[in-house]
Amino acid sequence: MKRTCVLSIGILLLFAVTMNSCSNDEKDFDYKDIIFEDNPTSLNGTWHLMKASYGWGGTREYDPGEITIAINESKSKITVKTDTNQELYFLKDGTYQYTTSTTRYRFYTYQWVEEDVPIIIIDVKDGFHKSGVEYTYSIKNGYLLFDACASADGYAYYFKKQLSNNR
Repeated sequence: MKRTCVLSIGILLLFAVTMNSCSNDEKDFDYKDIIFEDNPTSLNGTWHLMKASYGWGGTREYDPGEITIAINESKSKITVKTDTNQELYFLKDGTYQYTTSTTRYRFYTYQWVEEDVPIIIIDVKDGFHKSGVEYTYSIKNGYLLFDACASADGYAYYFKKQLSNNR
């Protein structure tokens, strides 16, 4: 009886160790191994959301890999991937077409500033967005900024461009 009990516990422990050693490579990947580009100059590549400003809703910082966008300039496509259970005020997972353009006016700190500002229009049509999502964008200080009128209680998203990782 004692021998059967010891054997059963041994098998149970072996099973537990075996199950624990099995893993999903995606979930076990340490996003801290990502190297970010210091001074990106193009939209092309994989970008990690690092911080979002939700106007009066506050600011939230994100870990690398929680929300990524991959921009393919030659195909005018943006792919969004999220690895979070949090409610997001950003695009849902998927691949979207986009266009870029410029606009002559921009609302900035409660006044209209007349200047040419680049915009990105992402072709999202769902129950909330009828004709796409439009952001002004800029690449400054190592960040890609998508700005949806943040100075007037809109949203702003700050992304860092992935240079490489140990994968």
